[in-house]
Amino acid sequence: MIADIPQSKAGTRDVVSAILLYCRNENEVLRSAAIRALASQGAGDKKTRQALLAAILDEDPDVRSDAMEALADHALPKDAPVLSASLEGDPVRDVKLAAIRALAKLEDESATQLLRDLMLSRCEDRVAWEDELGDWEDWLDIQTACIQALGGTGASDMIDDMFIALNDEFGQTLDIPVFTALSKMGSDGVPWLLAQIELGGDLARKRAAQALLQAEPKAVLDYADTLLISPDPQLKILIASVLPLSDDRLRALFDDADPAVRCAALKRLAKEHPDLVEKALADSDEQVRATALSSLHLPVSPDFHDALVDNVMAWLEIAKSDLASAAAAILPKLAPDQSAEPLLKMGTSEERPLEVRVTAVKALATITSPETLTNLTGLLSNPAQQVRVAALHGLKQLAEHGEQGAVSVLAETITGSVLSPEDMVQKHQAEAGADVTVPKGDGFGTGVNRVRITADGDIVTDSAELPGAATPVSTLDAIQFEVQADTDESPALAEDTPEESSFKRRKRRSVEGPEAVGDDLSRVAITIAADLPGAEIETAILARINDADVNLKATSWGQLARRCADNGASKDSQIAAKSALEDSNPVVRLAAFQIIGLHGASAEIQAMALADEDALIRAAGVGMLQPDVALDYITDDASAVRDAALARILEGSNGIDATAAVDRLLQSERIDTLSQVIYRSADARTHAAKALLPSKIPARNALVLLEAFARAGPVRQGFAI
Repeated sequence: MIADIPQSKAGTRDVVSAILLYCRNENEVLRSAAIRALASQGAGDKKTRQALLAAILDEDPDVRSDAMEALADHALPKDAPVLSASLEGDPVRDVKLAAIRALAKLEDESATQLLRDLMLSRCEDRVAWEDELGDWEDWLDIQTACIQALGGTGASDMIDDMFIALNDEFGQTLDIPVFTALSKMGSDGVPWLLAQIELGGDLARKRAAQALLQAEPKAVLDYADTLLISPDPQLKILIASVLPLSDDRLRALFDDADPAVRCAALKRLAKEHPDLVEKALADSDEQVRATALSSLHLPVSPDFHDALVDNVMAWLEIAKSDLASAAAAILPKLAPDQSAEPLLKMGTSEERPLEVRVTAVKALATITSPETLTNLTGLLSNPAQQVRVAALHGLKQLAEHGEQGAVSVLAETITGSVLSPEDMVQKHQAEAGADVTVPKGDGFGTGVNRVRITADGDIVTDSAELPGAATPVSTLDAIQFEVQADTDESPALAEDTPEESSFKRRKRRSVEGPEAVGDDLSRVAITIAADLPGAEIETAILARINDADVNLKATSWGQLARRCADNGASKDSQIAAKSALEDSNPVVRLAAFQIIGLHGASAEIQAMALADEDALIRAAGVGMLQPDVALDYITDDASAVRDAALARILEGSNGIDATAAVDRLLQSERIDTLSQVIYRSADARTHAAKALLPSKIPARNALVLLEAFARAGPVRQGFAI
């Protein structure tokens, strides 16, 4: 039985006092929930802190663990001895881990010593462990937590001890937590990481370098000279990111042997040193040149301009992805009158990497020319979906700048009339199967006992010699090797890299979008162009709202609703929406209700929304109800409907509705929504606290309320009950 709650000096009972009663309840589930609810009320309350300290001695391990977790925010420095005693005496792993976090936050000197001891050994003479079999596993977690805690508190005097733990031949793998802790110790930890990078084994060097990248830039800067002579380019890149722009050492990195380091230095220096950018355009590495192009200050001097344009044209044709993309992006800015043809060629070249083609199309769209509309329209039949999408975005840009022809093309794309019938469906080329049975060491294509997979998936014997074949290194390579049926010549490679130039790349063709190009193009065009003003786009979308393609139909309705929300619904859209209120697709029905607008709609339409089987539609219907009527939907099975009902209830000025919501949510055990109303309404908080007071409240109801308070977070204290 729960005793009556004591009166405060102000004659009120508060939420904390109501929860405190359950911290002494005989039911451990209620005690645990009460501790979590109490902890969520915010730090600074003396009674809360005292209750949490008492709870770390509870007989139930879950209660102790929850209480210790909460003490990280509530404990005071003077509580450190109690927490240390719990860390030593409580055998439960979760309690120990929570105690370590709490002690680390207090930064108590005596606690730091205990963390050091547990980092070095299990301290079996004074520390209790849960069971013998779990000692080593639990201790690894405890060791790691102690190392993290010491690193977070900047306990640099413990660094030697960290390495003792790390180098213990009978110990455990601790290099990652130790190195991470060192990275948090600022200038005290950085030299130790540098020593590991210089003297450690391969794995230690790698992990120490990764940890160093996490260190504060200011701490790293103190050791700039050491990092500048490191053989690891990542460390040079790190120091390049923190050196002042005026530092000559940053300028020196621009001449580093590693191109990645040169790129990092160039990015930092480009704005203040345009001369370095021009110099980098002659770099031997393509990535450096690409970085220079992206950083170039325009316009350039006349005597440099023509040579630069010639180089950009050449790079567009022959360079790899990054440099070719950078060349495509800058060409219209350098030579707008000369750029359309090479960019269009690049955008349609299936031999070039897809990212270069897409960049070329985006650049093409920036050219101010009558031909731009024609060029972008022609790209809508490109086999690659990404190229088509880039062309659609380019057309929208033209439309936004007043090009009515672009609006018309987008409308035709939406209706499906922009493509010729032969371009509406583009079948991907069937690719020849590969020999999967060549013995290791035999030449690929020897004609001996070869088996291949046909385009129909059949496994057949084929003794014909494969033209242009290379020797595979594994069965998987043999499967991935794709045979050229018509020519002995290998196709041109997109990129001359190890990944691109191996025999695995030959005749490999990425799937660049669906085969039903027409429907896919219309769907994407609707999404891109739906917010353009004017009746032409709306009419085009309305033409697709009853499409046989389910996805296209749903997209059309969804974008029409978005368009109407921004610009208002036309008469034609409203008529179409009314006819779709009973469509079998809930996406269509939701869009139709949104277009009509439930506020001010007829009672019949409102009733249809409230009775709909789709939760989002019901939520939309609830959103137009009066607060007292919305209360009837506060316990709906769908959280979206409950959220909509709660929003309407809280918009009303009548606190009675909020307290009634607490009662209904309590009985239906909707903890998530109950926590929201407790958090958002003072009336609801007061009423919920009062509901905890009766001496015979069912335990299940008390648990629901406590869980709701735990999820609600901090609440105001001292509400009158």
